[in-house]
Amino acid sequence: MADEGQLVKLGNGRWARFRQLPVYAGDVRGALTLLTAVELDQHTQELLEAAEVSLDAYRQRGFSGLVEVPVATRTTVGFSALVTRAELSQVPPPVGTQPGLPGLRQVYGLFGRWAPIEQIGFVLEGDIFLNNNLGSGIGSYKIFKTDVSKKCE
Repeated sequence: MADEGQLVKLGNGRWARFRQLPVYAGDVRGALTLLTAVELDQHTQELLEAAEVSLDAYRQRGFSGLVEVPVATRTTVGFSALVTRAELSQVPPPVGTQPGLPGLRQVYGLFGRWAPIEQIGFVLEGDIFLNNNLGSGIGSYKIFKTDVSKKCE
């Protein structure tokens, strides 16, 4: 179900905006309204088509995963990974290179959890972030983030 004002792409490929339209009985407006999809004008259709094509190039596609293994009572260790690729990188291109390079984003993490007693737990996590403009040979990274949190019930 759509909400009033929401933009939707219809089955015929055209864009429409949902609107509440009142139902009239003769000249008297009734209490009933209909939610209808009203097609947008041609100029707006063209703008939305261009935006949809443009945004798709920045959409990141890839995979993520997490493995956590208990190593002792109330202690676990784990590894997480995220790897995505986009047709156009969100990372600014290096000086002297062409804009519009594809991008590769990678995040890898190691973590450990330990609970000395059931009510309190500690988490130690280290992450590596890699953002590359493919074809430039240059990437950026940030390393090591730590968190300590108390288990709340």
